Amino acid sequence: MKFEHTDGLNLLFADFGWNTPLWTATDGQSGLSLVSSIGAGAVVCRSDVRVMGKGQNNNFHLSGYGVSGYVATRYDFTRTYFIELGGKGGYIDLPNILTSGGSARASQNFGFLELVFSGGVAF
Repeated sequence: MKFEHTDGLNLLFADFGWNTPLWTATDGQSGLSLVSSIGAGAVVCRSDVRVMGKGQNNNFHLSGYGVSGYVATRYDFTRTYFIELGGKGGYIDLPNILTSGGSARASQNFGFLELVFSGGVAF
């Protein structure tokens, strides 16, 4: 049996976040802050389902929803450059996965945790 979403487990999320300053250098150029966000949205899957080699790669389909939260520490080197280290966790529920066509459906749910390291340029 093959059951995978490698052609698409697409999260269409809206995140709402905030940045809380923890420390600012005396020059006002660098500083440390706490970044956090919460989000939720729809999950659109394209699932490849095969049993003993027979099956299909289904069309993109609204399969469920997801929720997540994010917390990070951000260091601004200057007003332009920063690095950020944080963690994100969430839950995805897919009660309506297309399988072999017709009315046949599958369901799946799972949680996730990820470590996030990023750097960037602020405008």
